[in-house]
Amino acid sequence: MTSRTRLWVLLISTPVIAFAVIGGYLVVHDGGLVATARTYGVAVMVLAGLALLGSLSRSTAVRGLFSQTRTVDVTSTRRCSAGTYGGSSSS
Repeated sequence: MTSRTRLWVLLISTPVIAFAVIGGYLVVHDGGLVATARTYGVAVMVLAGLALLGSLSRSTAVRGLFSQTRTVDVTSTRRCSAGTYGGSSSS
């Protein structure tokens, strides 16, 4: 297993394990399964809303970046060591 793979495993498994441990603690010490399920439901909705806002803000920024039109003068003639390019040639 490469170090990059280990990093991905840690990035994915650590929040899942923490979510389970916190949920177990809340079930035992905070009013039972129903209260914990409601708390988790609200937390998931908040995280989904944050993800949606992040996605929308990112997509509009990307769209704004690509919507800028850049025009280039394609009729100009430039000289180089091989001759003329970009315009009509007299061959």
